[in-house]
Order: sequence, then structure tokens, then C-alpha cells
Amino acid sequence: MNALLLRNLAIEYKTHVEIVDFGNTGTDLADFINKNNIWLTVKGNGNTATADCRVQPVNAHLILNKVQCPLLLVPESWQIKTIEQIAYIADLRYCRIHVVRFLAELARPWRAFLSIAQLTAKGLPEMQENYARNIFNGEICPNVNYKRLLFDHIKEKDFATVVDVLVNGMHNDILVLVNHHFHLEEILGPHSGDKLAGHIGIPLLIFPY
Repeated sequence: MNALLLRNLAIEYKTHVEIVDFGNTGTDLADFINKNNIWLTVKGNGNTATADCRVQPVNAHLILNKVQCPLLLVPESWQIKTIEQIAYIADLRYCRIHVVRFLAELARPWRAFLSIAQLTAKGLPEMQENYARNIFNGEICPNVNYKRLLFDHIKEKDFATVVDVLVNGMHNDILVLVNHHFHLEEILGPHSGDKLAGHIGIPLLIFPY
């Protein structure tokens, strides 16, 4: 994990950053997070193809199911840069206001654009764009004090294509999801969290459900 990212976070948010190595003990890590009132956990993700096969990667689901703070997965290949755009992927019927507020505070020091990418959850009826915009303008914007809050209505059904567009087409710097089976498992899979960040090339911020 690049310590420069952690140092920059500490400077930007005037907070304490501690680098801790728990190896493969996800439960011990969760206990440490809960006992020390951690507000953000940052985890580096190496190349799984070259990683030491004797080391079992810490399971992102295991951590997120035991803690209340978000987990930031940072791929090994990611280059430190100014954050300009953040995208929160959510079905607006399940959009979390407290998550959007957290992201607004995260984006504010950089004056980054924060977009809510409406993506209908699998198995649910498609949201009409006018209905989705009414929710965004009437229920989300008034409760989040951030002028650079945007809305994107995504109609693409293939999740891999959605991620590709958000990362490579729209050039977002961070993707955000909630630890819910609707969208998260389509990226992480049902068991492990170590493959994603290296695959998409930018950090992924995951909030507990």
C-alpha cells in the first residue's frame, strides 16, 4: 500500500493515520477498527497473479460485515493524483443519504464532482428517468449541501460495460458502492474482495450495508 496516499489523506482531513499489518486475520482487523473508532479503512490490492500464494487475502466482505466504517480498496497500479470525479453507483430507491453526505465531505477539499450513477438493481423494475430525477432533486439534493453533486441515469444492463464506461469513458477517479448484493457482488463476486481494484484500475470505496 502506498504510504503517500495515507499521508495525503491525513493532511487533507487533519486526522491521524496509522499503518497496521494484520496479515490474513480479517476478524482481528475488524476488532481493531471497531475499538479505535476508525472512520475509513484503506487496503492495498496487489496483483493477484503474482501474489504470494501462501498468503490468504483478507476478505473484504468479512471486514464490511463486521464494521461500520467504509473500506477503500486501492489497486497497486493506481497513481496518486488529485481526485476530480467520484461516482456512487446505486439504485436511487436504495440510495443512502448518509453515504452521499460522507462522499460530499470527502470530495469537498478537492472540489471534486460527485455523481450518483442510477443503475437499476437486478430483478427490479427499471426506473424511468423522470422519476429518478425527481428523487434526486427532491429527496437527495436538499439533504446534501454540495453544489457539485450530479446525476447520471445509466440504462446499460451489462455491469462490466457500466464499470468500463464510468472508469474509462467518464474518467471517474473513485467508484463507490454499498456492501449489498444488488451491485457489489457483480464486481467483487460472492467471496473475495482482492481481485476488483486491480481489475478496474482505480480505487473502490465500499460502505457497510
